[in-house]
Amino acid sequence: MISPDITKFNSFAIHGTGDERVYEALNPVTDGHYEKPDFHRLQFYGKINMRRLLPDGYGTKPFIDYKYGDVWKDHY
Repeated sequence: MISPDITKFNSFAIHGTGDERVYEALNPVTDGHYEKPDFHRLQFYGKINMRRLLPDGYGTKPFIDYKYGDVWKDHY
């Protein structure tokens, strides 16, 4: 379940190995202060409005997964 209260977001991809390794980020740090990737620097994450992405009523009613049952029923 995704919380509708999320306000910051970033996405990362890592390709290749060794010297050929490439790091990509949706919101990369481009100020030259850091030589290595650090995925925990939240100050560089971009703002996101989850309410614009999630449908109305998301998280207010139980979701029943017919394969596994309602495993989240005690968390509503």
